[in-house]
Amino acid sequence: MIGPYTVFEHHEAQGTRAARAALHECRITFPVGIDAQDPGSEGPQTMRAYGMRGTPTTLLIDRRGYLHIHKFGHLDDMRLGAAVATLIGDTLTPRRAGEAKPNAGCDDEGCRIAGQAHA
Repeated sequence: MIGPYTVFEHHEAQGTRAARAALHECRITFPVGIDAQDPGSEGPQTMRAYGMRGTPTTLLIDRRGYLHIHKFGHLDDMRLGAAVATLIGDTLTPRRAGEAKPNAGCDDEGCRIAGQAHA
């Protein structure tokens, strides 16, 4: 599990010091990366790539890069836990040759949610 630290306003204040303070305040102990800001663009890269609208936002991406959950707002712990357990179980089951991949995910061209392109 890794979390992106991304800010939705006051992007100039985003940085290591602000991230450490926020993570300490929220008692976050898992690894967190600071979302990169593209000069001259609106918002950090991850926020733009996944169409994040605010916090909290939960993204559940498997090791193959497929996006399974994209939820703005509170996500019930039991639902998230069940989704993670399902993904762990799926990684233990090898895929058959030619078996369809999930229709949501990310690659070098962007991300897809339910079969639709999402920049």
